[in-house]
Amino acid sequence: MDQLHSFKEMLWCLMMGEKISPENIELILTCAWAMWGNRNDVRHGGKRKDGRTLFQWAVQYLEECRAAVEFSPTAQESNQLAQRWIPPPISVFKLNVDGAVFAKMNSVGVGVIVRDWNGQFVVVICRKLHAPLGPLEVEAKAVEVGLQFAKQLGSTDFIIEGDSLTVSRALNHSSSVPVSIDAVIMGIGEVSMEFHNVVFTHVKRNANASAHLLAKYAEGIVNQCMWLGNCPSFLELAVLHDVDTIVV
Repeated sequence: MDQLHSFKEMLWCLMMGEKISPENIELILTCAWAMWGNRNDVRHGGKRKDGRTLFQWAVQYLEECRAAVEFSPTAQESNQLAQRWIPPPISVFKLNVDGAVFAKMNSVGVGVIVRDWNGQFVVVICRKLHAPLGPLEVEAKAVEVGLQFAKQLGSTDFIIEGDSLTVSRALNHSSSVPVSIDAVIMGIGEVSMEFHNVVFTHVKRNANASAHLLAKYAEGIVNQCMWLGNCPSFLELAVLHDVDTIVV
């Protein structure tokens, strides 16, 4: 590393000689691009951004790019089963979770919907968090809230499902954890040890529509809303659609 003379040489050494994941290579490149772009902005009279801001932008940009790839026509055609909500095994509950960012309000929303193995509605929670989190951070927070909610319900066997591939991979230890959500992922891992069996799964956004609607609904509430037994009217169609797509 002492003999390197360019960014290209450094990157080549990292890829060839160091144990570094493809996800981290992507992050390094995106951070470099963000710094280069900000340098050009400053040269033309723009504002200099600090390292934390540029890093958060890079993480958010990568998350949005990965989400866009997931929704590509090729991916949808090759994996149609992932587009449907799939009920959990008998005696196991499934919690679908999602997050939404309300940038103008410096807050985010989290939605959690609990259903049984027949697709029957059990309970939903809609919560607003007064913190300026980014898309990736709120997706991780949504899983954390879902886990806390499961603990309150007294459930010991359940599935927590979301539509962030990055968060799902981090929770299942199949890729490195982005720094911005490292603490949350670690906390989720510790709490999940208190249950008999917790499984973290990933689905496309259109198989997670109910949780997404709940997260967006949080924009109009103060702190938290919960519906037990009776599904809220704004969610009924989405829940019915999930049940109608169940393959028997």
